[in-house]
Amino acid sequence: MSASTPTLLSAPPPAPAAFRLWRFLAAAPVCLAHGGLLAWAAVWAQRYWAPLLVFPLVAGLIAGATLVSLARLTQTANRTTLLAGAALSMLTVTVGQHYLCYRAYRADLQEQALTFLIAQQRSPDLLRGEGPMVPESFLQYLQWQAACGRNIGPYLARGPMAWATWALDGVLLAAAGVAVVLHASRQPFCNRCASWYRTTRSGMLGVEALERLAAVGVAIPPGAARARFCLRTCRGGCGPTCLELSARTAGRAGFTARIWLDTAGRNRVLEALDAPT
Repeated sequence: MSASTPTLLSAPPPAPAAFRLWRFLAAAPVCLAHGGLLAWAAVWAQRYWAPLLVFPLVAGLIAGATLVSLARLTQTANRTTLLAGAALSMLTVTVGQHYLCYRAYRADLQEQALTFLIAQQRSPDLLRGEGPMVPESFLQYLQWQAACGRNIGPYLARGPMAWATWALDGVLLAAAGVAVVLHASRQPFCNRCASWYRTTRSGMLGVEALERLAAVGVAIPPGAARARFCLRTCRGGCGPTCLELSARTAGRAGFTARIWLDTAGRNRVLEALDAPT
């Protein structure tokens, strides 16, 4: 950068989203409901498509994405709140799938037992013995299912191995979901107007536009012919503006940059972007 090139007026990035106790407490029932709904959807989907290892990963990604959408909708961005909510939601999805299967299994056996009892009362000489046994608790149901085993290709996992496969499914689902939420929690948030940053302008820049940005103080690596830019601001426009640049140079080396601008710096960048070619 030459001595005549002005220094871009930058600003410190916004502080991380502040912790709010009421948001933390309000997130619990929302995440429970979110996890319960996705558990129901997962049980339904498994009737048609449930590849080993892949299904819990896909379910986790969907759970994480929908949870981030809820966070955006409610303007909740504190990392502690998001991760605690994600953990609660993923646990609900994991356990909820088994619990919903237990409820359906128990209801079916109760209906069979009632049918058997009625038939036995009508024809005691033809039907003897006892009807189907109904599990007394959710834990007993899981123990029965583990004893029956879980088919994994040609292998039947029973007992501890069945429990291990269920635990693995839960870990994969939670890892995928939390990874999505963790990535979202790193996105900028404005504590003044309590809103996530959003893209207000984006596009591709040619050589001339990059030269104009360099002239107002934006550091552009030599050899960059084209670059994608993105301007992001909070809802109220009260925080600094974020300028993101990504491109490849002539030597095929990629570069990315995130620059925080105050009002004067933002105006300089907008003038450079809007200048006639």
